[in-house]
Amino acid sequence: MKFWQQKWRSMNGFRRMILVVLALMLVGFGAAMAAAQTRLPFISDGEGRLTPKAEGETLVYSGQLDGGQVRLTVRPDGTAEYQWETLTYGPYQLEGSPEAPVSSALVGPNARGVTIRQGDRILFWGSYDPAPKNVLFTLVSDGAPLAERARIPVEDAGQQEHAPRLIVLCQAALREELHQGDWGVFGIGALLTLLVMAWVLLSEAVFQFRASLWARGTGGAEPSQLYTTVEGLSWMVVTVLLALLYWMALTRIC
Repeated sequence: MKFWQQKWRSMNGFRRMILVVLALMLVGFGAAMAAAQTRLPFISDGEGRLTPKAEGETLVYSGQLDGGQVRLTVRPDGTAEYQWETLTYGPYQLEGSPEAPVSSALVGPNARGVTIRQGDRILFWGSYDPAPKNVLFTLVSDGAPLAERARIPVEDAGQQEHAPRLIVLCQAALREELHQGDWGVFGIGALLTLLVMAWVLLSEAVFQFRASLWARGTGGAEPSQLYTTVEGLSWMVVTVLLALLYWMALTRIC
């Protein structure tokens, strides 16, 4: 314990600040991840998002998509109605379907089967992969990939431009299976954070190790001002990249 206390006292303010920021990110994003697991995830089409709110037994997702205000209503039986500004689409019947085809070289192990109906007509029967191996293959129907931006077909061609995207309705269909936050990505970020914290704490030892690789007899060598500056900039850049990695882990829908 005394070693770490002495180590802390020997560090300058910049190193202490980096350590504190890294520790706060690790704890803060960890708490945010745990909290996110208890909430219904938002729905995203890659550009905008819809936030859920319970109105009795009905879920109402609202937000901005396609440059307009969207309201997606999902009832307990899976009946959904999509509104974009003054245009109304549906009702649709959304179902998570284990029997739908999810076995494909294009999708990963997280793919789920989904069926979307309108009356007796099946509009989509395939799989949705929240963590695709290839972003172009998020949606697969009957073994054929669909563009992530693909929309539900409508009879009125004039309303097709703002029809609901398949990816939005698939997420609504799987609302009870999907969750916000990817612990795998968070774990990678946490491990990297601990490594960077060790680097900051033991920067003198790291320098001596590097110096020993460059030349022999460098036991008493001191880092130059240039080395110290570059090292500090490296810590700052890595801290920003870790923050982005944590944010990706927190906002990812799995």
